[in-house]
Amino acid sequence: MRNDKTKLLITKFLIGCFLVVVLICSLYAAEGGDLMDELVSAIDSHNHVKAKEVSEKLKNMGDAAMPLLKKGLALENKPLQSRILKILNQTKTANSTKIILDFAAREKDKYMVRAAIEALRYPERDIDVEVDEKVLNFLLEKVCEGELIFAPEAARILGKMKKANPKIRVEACIGALKKEVLRQSDPNTSHKLLPNSYGTEAQYKIVQYINTLADIGTPAIPFISSTINTTNDSNYREYLTVSLSLAGGKNTRKPLEKILMEAKNGYTRSLAAVALGKLGDREAIPTLKKALEDPFSLTYQSSLGMKEVFPVRQDAAASLLKLGIKIRRQGNKFTVEE
Repeated sequence: MRNDKTKLLITKFLIGCFLVVVLICSLYAAEGGDLMDELVSAIDSHNHVKAKEVSEKLKNMGDAAMPLLKKGLALENKPLQSRILKILNQTKTANSTKIILDFAAREKDKYMVRAAIEALRYPERDIDVEVDEKVLNFLLEKVCEGELIFAPEAARILGKMKKANPKIRVEACIGALKKEVLRQSDPNTSHKLLPNSYGTEAQYKIVQYINTLADIGTPAIPFISSTINTTNDSNYREYLTVSLSLAGGKNTRKPLEKILMEAKNGYTRSLAAVALGKLGDREAIPTLKKALEDPFSLTYQSSLGMKEVFPVRQDAAASLLKLGIKIRRQGNKFTVEE
C-alpha cells in the first residue's frame, strides 16, 4: 500500500512539473510574440533605442525566441531581417546557426545574403550542425562562382562545417584556389590592390582558401597531397604545400623553408614564413632570420596615406617572435636582438 502511495505522489509531482514547464513555455511564447510586435513597430518608426532594447530581450530568451526570429526573417522587411540577423549572430547557438544558414540559402537579395554570411563568420563560430543538401550546395556554388563579396567567406563557413563531407569541401576549395592562382599569374588580369590593403583580390581569396583547408584539418591532407603530386604549376604547388602544413601535414618544414628562400612569388614566401611560425619547429629559425632581409615590397594607399611594407620580413619577424626570438624593428628593417 505504501509503495502505491509513493508511486501516486511521484506521478502527481511529475505531472505538476510538466504543467509548470508548459505554463512557462506559454508565457515565453506570449512574451516573445509581444516583443516581436514591439520590434517591428520600433523598426518601422525608426526608434533605434527601443529596437535595441527589444533586441536585447529577445537575445536573452535564447532558444525560446528562435521560432519567432525565424518567422521574422520570412517577412519582406529588410531592416527587420538585418536586426534579427544581428540577434542570431549574438546568440550563437546551434538553432540560431541553422536558421541563419537556411535564410542565406533561400534569400534572393544579395545584400541580405552577405549579411547572413557575415552573421555566421563574425565572430567566428563552430558550425557543428547537420546541414541539408540545399544549404551545402548554396555555399559550394558561392565558392565556385568566385565573387569577392561571397566566395572567400562562404569557403570559410565550409571549413567550419565539421559534419559535412570533407571530400566535397576540400575539392571545392582546392578548385577555387587553383582558379585564383591562375588569375594571379595571368598578365591580362588586373592586379590592383584592395582598398586599405597590400593584397590583391586574387591574393585575398588565396589566403582565405588556404585558411579554409587549415580549418578542415587532417581530413584535407590526403586530397592536398594528391594534388601536390599531380600538378605541374610550381606556384600552385607552393600554395598547396603551405595549405598542407597548416592542415597538419607532417614533414613540411624543409619544403616550407625551400619556398621561403627560393619561391619567385613574394606572397608565397610570406605565407611560408607564417606557416613556419605556426609549425613551431625551432630548426626553422636560421631560415627565418635570413628572410628578415627579403626584398619583396609593396606600396599601398592606407588611411594615413601611402605606405610601403615588406610582407615577408614582417611575417618572418612575427614567426621568430613565436619561436622565442626577440626582434628589433626600425621602420622596415628587422634585426635579431642577440
